[in-house]
Amino acid sequence: MIDNLILLITGTLHEKDTHELLERCHPLGVFESMPALCVATTVEELYQSVVVETPLGECSRRARLRASKRVHGRRSPPRAGRRRR
Repeated sequence: MIDNLILLITGTLHEKDTHELLERCHPLGVFESMPALCVATTVEELYQSVVVETPLGECSRRARLRASKRVHGRRSPPRAGRRRR
């Protein structure tokens, strides 16, 4: 399932046709809501339609939040035991 989601996300980032991406997905990682992904044209749409409902949803949300903070110039506080350079 994770490999298929990564395929769909990277394909969407590179503006590939989602119908072709679905055909390339591994059958063991297919889940019933995958065909609904054909309407997604951005990674945000993919996240809202599928990833948020999987175990990857929380991890993906945190990664997107960290990336957004970096883009907008806000840094996350340093982790305990680490020093900033």
